[in-house]
Amino acid sequence: MIVDKIENINKYDVIPDYANEFINGLSSGIPLGRVKLQGSDFANVETYTTKPHDKCLFEAHKKYADIQILLKGVERLDYSENEANVVEPYDEKRDIAFFKADATEKVILDGTNFVLLMPNELHRPQMCLTSPEQVKKVVVKVRIQD
Repeated sequence: MIVDKIENINKYDVIPDYANEFINGLSSGIPLGRVKLQGSDFANVETYTTKPHDKCLFEAHKKYADIQILLKGVERLDYSENEANVVEPYDEKRDIAFFKADATEKVILDGTNFVLLMPNELHRPQMCLTSPEQVKKVVVKVRIQD
């Protein structure tokens, strides 16, 4: 997992130039939905209400890295390097599996930063800090594995 300021996003070679251009051009007015980037890479622009941490599961992907950025609101994301118990097995079509685990790190996404999560890194997004709030988020999906 990498956490850094958005202005530093161009420093990471794993993020393709076209994804950097998309991220650098983001504004809170971007419409909701899926945005095709290049090849099989894409971005999901979504809005939702954050939840208490006990209502959220850890997840991991096998094929895609996630670059998560908030455009509105604040959200907590947990990361885990601990052993995890599978709650929902891997779904190849959706490239996701869900787990229960203990967090080893907590990240606050606040619109000034991003988190880069590589395949197989356990992360628990969509959590509120103190009380649920409406957020707008972009998740850029960059294919790493075939």
